[in-house]
Amino acid sequence: DKSTLNKRLTIQLFKDFKIINQDVMIGREDWKSKKARDLLIFIILKGDSGASNIEIHDLFWPDVNLDSARNSRAVALSHIRKIISPYDDLLISEEETIKLKDHDDIYIDYRYLNCLVSLPQKVNVDDLHVLDLIDKEQLLKFSHSNWIEPYMLELFEKIIIYAKNLAEICIKRRQWEEVEYIGNKLLLWNNLHDDGMRYLVLAKKMLKKNALSHQVYSDFIKNYELEIGEVYPFSYDKVISRYKTE
Repeated sequence: DKSTLNKRLTIQLFKDFKIINQDVMIGREDWKSKKARDLLIFIILKGDSGASNIEIHDLFWPDVNLDSARNSRAVALSHIRKIISPYDDLLISEEETIKLKDHDDIYIDYRYLNCLVSLPQKVNVDDLHVLDLIDKEQLLKFSHSNWIEPYMLELFEKIIIYAKNLAEICIKRRQWEEVEYIGNKLLLWNNLHDDGMRYLVLAKKMLKKNALSHQVYSDFIKNYELEIGEVYPFSYDKVISRYKTE
């Protein structure tokens, strides 16, 4: 919420797609053209590099001739410009590439989160809330387009690394409730996530929840053996001994 204060144009991609333009809500049902909507998303995902006209034609109008594709692209871009006006001048076309430039008046959740988790040297425990912005099954859930998946997987991997860096900081500070939260998140995203299990086992032990700590480990190794077909290689004591607990 702090990130959207004083922003005149907000574009939300996560969980559900919507645009808030100068206090006016524009939902997916307000788009006359699904392709125009998806084209805007594609341009956003392409970031600073922009989307080339060739990429756009191959993705959105692969079975039409070049002139028809150009016309369809122009119509879609015109619709996008109307939706984001008066910030339509930030949608620029240069050297056969189209991009949406960043601006102080614009907040785009995908770009904000992508930027935040791409800066490991700036990991901040105060930013723990970013892990609430996203769930694995809710990444752009409104769209089933295959072209979205690589961007989402790349972002998700960055979020995992970011969460692990946060956990290590919290462990050093002995902030066990935060470590517990991160461990829970990692296991929610992937029930066989090694580090998620280790953080959760450690945090519950340090929070004097010894029975729950052992239960987390027991459930994990059962799932591991069931899904991987092998015995988990580390004992409970080995998991705990990885960290200083005194």
